[in-house]
Amino acid sequence: MLLTVISCQKDNMSQVKWETIDLNYTGDLNDIFILPNDTIMLLSRFDHTYKKTCGFESDDAGKTWKQNCFDTLSSSGFSNFYCFSHLKIFAGNYRSYNGGNNWQTLGNFKGGLMYFFNNSTGIGVSGFSIFKTIDGGNSFQIKYDTVSYVGC
Repeated sequence: MLLTVISCQKDNMSQVKWETIDLNYTGDLNDIFILPNDTIMLLSRFDHTYKKTCGFESDDAGKTWKQNCFDTLSSSGFSNFYCFSHLKIFAGNYRSYNGGNNWQTLGNFKGGLMYFFNNSTGIGVSGFSIFKTIDGGNSFQIKYDTVSYVGC
């Protein structure tokens, strides 16, 4: 199976043209992150063998793509990601400072959706809990947990 990514280009204000971008890749795509200057990052949690996780990067709005695959670190750790840049990437309970070539575990945060407000402050959701970091993801404090929360 060949997967494709669809992008939108405006020809003029009254018309939108869709085009298919062929990645020539047979795994699933799980998340997309758009950075400034026409940079698009894609994440595939598993390739077709379920042994590799792959990241894709385009610096020209999807015309050309670079692919970086590495051994899957965790079956649940790469369902989504947050990119500060094409080098600084957070994915589940891992982070990379070199575009996905090497990964480090994120302290006590066990994966899930995350969002950063700036270089140091961010939030993450894992299961039924909400976590916060104030040190760039080095540590996370639990701010809400359905087990310990009683209220409306």
